[in-house]
Amino acid sequence: MRKFTLFLFLFSCLFTMWADEAVVAARIEHPRRGDYEPGYIFPMKEQGMLYQCLAKKSDHGKRFLRSEYYDTDLRLVLSDSLLIDKSLEIYDQIYDSGINHTILREKRGEYFIVVSFDPATRRTRVIDGEYTRKGSMRNLTVAGNHMVFSSTQKKLDRIGIIDLNSGDTRFADIHFDKVKDKDIYIMENVVIDDVVNALVRVKDEVYLVRVDMQGHQQKPIHITAAVPQHILSASVSETGGKYFVTGTYTDKSKKDKAQGIYFGQLDGDYFAFIKFFNFLDLSNFTDYMSDKAQKKVERRKEKAEKQGKTYSMEYLIASHDIMEHGGYYYYLGEAFTPTYMWVSAGRGASRVFAGYHYTHAVLVKFDKDGNVVWDNCFAMNPGTRPYYVKRFINAGFKDGQLNAMFADNKNIVSKSFDDATGRVTQDKQSEVIETDDETEEVKKSKGSNALHWYDDNFLVFGDHIVKSNDTGKRRRVYYINKYTLK
Repeated sequence: MRKFTLFLFLFSCLFTMWADEAVVAARIEHPRRGDYEPGYIFPMKEQGMLYQCLAKKSDHGKRFLRSEYYDTDLRLVLSDSLLIDKSLEIYDQIYDSGINHTILREKRGEYFIVVSFDPATRRTRVIDGEYTRKGSMRNLTVAGNHMVFSSTQKKLDRIGIIDLNSGDTRFADIHFDKVKDKDIYIMENVVIDDVVNALVRVKDEVYLVRVDMQGHQQKPIHITAAVPQHILSASVSETGGKYFVTGTYTDKSKKDKAQGIYFGQLDGDYFAFIKFFNFLDLSNFTDYMSDKAQKKVERRKEKAEKQGKTYSMEYLIASHDIMEHGGYYYYLGEAFTPTYMWVSAGRGASRVFAGYHYTHAVLVKFDKDGNVVWDNCFAMNPGTRPYYVKRFINAGFKDGQLNAMFADNKNIVSKSFDDATGRVTQDKQSEVIETDDETEEVKKSKGSNALHWYDDNFLVFGDHIVKSNDTGKRRRVYYINKYTLK
């Protein structure tokens, strides 16, 4: 099944769950005061895990990128170091077709390298490339020998295509007649049959733009010509030659915050149907609220209906890829809000951004005709406030259940939903701050995150201050725990 998604994060989170407890099956520690910066964890399913980090110090404009390849028991299989320019930083990563691709970019963005590691042969390949200064690289995907991404450079949006054999990069600049470049934004791109398909927002409308691997564009297709609402996000799944689309929307008078979700089917270049659902039209959307807050929302909704109006609640939503299972389609989104704090500045104070606070998630099952089969909503509090839009929840199917998992600073939260009814069948929290040594205890845990690895195993990582019960000594480490659900 091909997937055409907005906010694409390759759906590597299909996993099996849950059980009575999570136990530490293995552990790695890196000293916080070591020679290397805290690194990045790249799960490679049953092939193992890649950990990459950069040296803190440089020499003659160069420093080392260290790569450590571990098996599924977190036993070190291979360690290698690559000397790179000190200006390069780990920018992004893609795991595709059994190969991990790490993108490193200069801080100014003019130069990048792709480090590709094949765990089957244990070989690393490096390609060099050049890129426009201060241009972003997002929505990265790999198709054969090409890496494709969308980008904004100053006010211009473009599709980038990197040849992974030669490092040559081609660009397709996206322009529309009588539209300023700043009003054009590539929401997502994916490769289907060696053609890049990009969903492009042009002011309040959405177009489908196709680009071949040589950077040649076809005529754009206006897919929202007959749609009154403003689409904020979209994720498309292809099944049996049919394309099903889901995401968030708002009225065109609103710009950024979602008022609901939609589901539709593309028929050629247009929608065969598209149905919109206000968040408050869903059966369980306000379940995350207190009873008092729910009653307040109901009063406002009823008042608006008596006046012939529609009451809407508005949210910033981090939408996941569309999920397809058993002929049905699933939308999952995480609601968040920006937070701020006051910082002293001379005689006054300034208001600065303090990260995104995640509050709840919405999960909806659709049939192929766009009808809601069931919906559910649940509170979440990951315990960290990232400075970028992040998706905390992993989700997958097993034995007639849709299972979801996310982590906070101390716990793994797991929920299971009956796939037929949407009823919550399991709701658990498992504490995940221990080490794998009974003679030690974790005194402080900070910044914990979780990634699904394979089967019933996942990785939890962050900072620990660990105390030895025998000596009383403490150490600060960056840890990686393998947790197995028993």
